[in-house]
Amino acid sequence: IEYLPDAFFVHDESGSILDVNRHASDLTGRSREELLALRITDLDAHFDETLLRAQWRAAKPGDTWEAQSLSRHRDGHVTDIDAHVVCYRYGDEKLFLSLVRDVTARLAEAAALRQR
Repeated sequence: IEYLPDAFFVHDESGSILDVNRHASDLTGRSREELLALRITDLDAHFDETLLRAQWRAAKPGDTWEAQSLSRHRDGHVTDIDAHVVCYRYGDEKLFLSLVRDVTARLAEAAALRQR
């Protein structure tokens, strides 16, 4: 998990963060311990918590989806992200694994190309 090129987050149906890798710390500017005390919605500067909770409730193990959003860094700056999410069951608990990539530079490059 530490060798993944993306940030890795696991959270439960309430949004409580249960596991992360070092890239998650890099992306958010927070330590692992700080992240484990937060909910995923504390980091998301774009999505509405009510909508996210409804999506999590409706998800079934094996469901996957992609989302684009904005991640809130500890210092206040916002990063464009792509997230790939899978719902899975671990024991009796429904969990969500997200692989999150910073796409800020890619979006800036694409915008610059369009302006030429």
